[in-house]
Amino acid sequence: MRERQIPRLLSLAAIGALLAGSTLFAGPPAAADESGPKIEPVEVTLTDSSGEPTADALNGFASADAAELADGTTIEESAIITDQLSTGEFTVSALTWAAEDDFADQNTAYVRVLESSGWSEWASIDTDSAEAAESGGSAPFISAVATAIQIQVIGATETLPADLTLVIAEFAGASWGRIAPQPTDQATVEAGPMTRSGDSTEGQEGIARGIHPRSDWDGGSPATDWDQETAELKAAVVHHTAGTNNYAERDVPGIIAGIYYYHAVTLGWGDIGYNFLVDKFGGMWEGREGSLDVKADSMIVGGHAYGNNVGTMGVSVLGTFTDVKPSQAIMDGFQTIIQYRFSLAGLDARDKSGFRDLNGSALPRVFGHRDVYATECPGMQIYSQLSSLIQRIGAPGFADVGPSNQFIDEITWLANRGVTTGWTMANGSREFRPLEPVARDAMAAFMYRLAGSPQYTAPKTPLFTDVPTTSKFYKEISWLAEEGISTGWELDDGQKEFRPLEPVARDAMAAFLYRYADEVMGKNVAGFAPPTISPFTDIQPGDKFYREVSWLAEEGISTGWQIGGGLAEFRPLNSVARDAMAAFMYRLVNKR
Repeated sequence: MRERQIPRLLSLAAIGALLAGSTLFAGPPAAADESGPKIEPVEVTLTDSSGEPTADALNGFASADAAELADGTTIEESAIITDQLSTGEFTVSALTWAAEDDFADQNTAYVRVLESSGWSEWASIDTDSAEAAESGGSAPFISAVATAIQIQVIGATETLPADLTLVIAEFAGASWGRIAPQPTDQATVEAGPMTRSGDSTEGQEGIARGIHPRSDWDGGSPATDWDQETAELKAAVVHHTAGTNNYAERDVPGIIAGIYYYHAVTLGWGDIGYNFLVDKFGGMWEGREGSLDVKADSMIVGGHAYGNNVGTMGVSVLGTFTDVKPSQAIMDGFQTIIQYRFSLAGLDARDKSGFRDLNGSALPRVFGHRDVYATECPGMQIYSQLSSLIQRIGAPGFADVGPSNQFIDEITWLANRGVTTGWTMANGSREFRPLEPVARDAMAAFMYRLAGSPQYTAPKTPLFTDVPTTSKFYKEISWLAEEGISTGWELDDGQKEFRPLEPVARDAMAAFLYRYADEVMGKNVAGFAPPTISPFTDIQPGDKFYREVSWLAEEGISTGWQIGGGLAEFRPLNSVARDAMAAFMYRLVNKR
């Protein structure tokens, strides 16, 4: 089939923007050329105002054969088959149609693009319009940098929408970071001032978690012409876009800029619809302006889930995940972004959100677009993992514990059980301080809560001379002592000290867990016979707490540090870090 060069047309919205002196430019990351590539809108009309296919929509019929059509489709059942349309470089394309019309259920649109590796597989494009707009519109279809495109629509011709148009957010001159941008022409507007983001405490925290501020992809897009609204944050809606999933990491800022152009200018939303985006490499990006900086308990109202935008945060991954399983990096990206805003707002992901699905059932605080709209989004491979994602997010998380933390699952588990609350910061966020040593009084509190905060009345007379009844953790320390988990230090006069602010040593932690397993969990630790050969080079039979440390190793609660040659150290006198404490407790309770 021959390739045909498509004409360059400018949308009415783009022409209006030019006349008004607005910007259609989408700039590069700070490290790239400040002038950046520019978006040049390209449109191909596929049906006229009465819904009749145009010549461009029918040019592919003459040379099409079954091998060149979407799988399972035929020429006879197709209403539209375009030529292979040659273009400039682009990464974002979409379909639009008359606002008063609908893309009928009887019609399905397929798209394929020519990337550097060849023609992509045909993929259906989500044509369920998700937001009121100046025109109906599909989900954006993203790809690696492409230079040609072909469209096929199956179903009856009489059900095609009016003014069906292929929209391509083409780069004027060059793709992202490849070639120096070419001089502008009448279809491209010069860059305006760069959007500032991440100035607030909330925004700085988001950046600290690895979320790219808007300025990393937006080098001066058109000034938003919508009234920015905020609402109390109640839920997060998970999306995918659509596309080939073949894009490179360097293409991501340009892809987001292309989606911005499609949402803001073509559909007339005034800004990108998603509050945040995740790329397939795990990169995280601010989308709609202000989403990083909005106050802790709120979110900027987006344009991502028609009828459910107020009170929700839209987070979309770039790509299609109907059949393709998302990487762990993608799921970690979702988790980081949602935990970040939920922590600021004090939301527990496991609670009900107040939103209802299409059947009227109550939804949790994290749900998929398909729950509230007739769409495949976010793809079954992501949708099936939302329950697990909710559990991972759990209660409000910690600003200093991201997905890359070695013990994030254990720390999250500990928080979800109510064992630790961390420290609440001035901006409402929380810190766990994973590398700080565990103080003995905090250890008592952790173990008391781990036991389920049992009914217990502390004695009126203190058990330890250095823990008066007014102490913060008096009840928990007293419980620990009366359970026989801690004996403290006996003084010459027969009294005892607990030394609440001293850090817990690793050998003492082994003793605490050993006694907890016996006294609280009812395990028969008394039957444990410590080995004659130590599992660790730095603690030997006869040493204090050797039995308890050996039991810890036998149970798989601690592996120590491998030092080579199959040998390991326990480092018994080292302080226990808070993240390691979380791991010890998790393994103790969840050991099969």
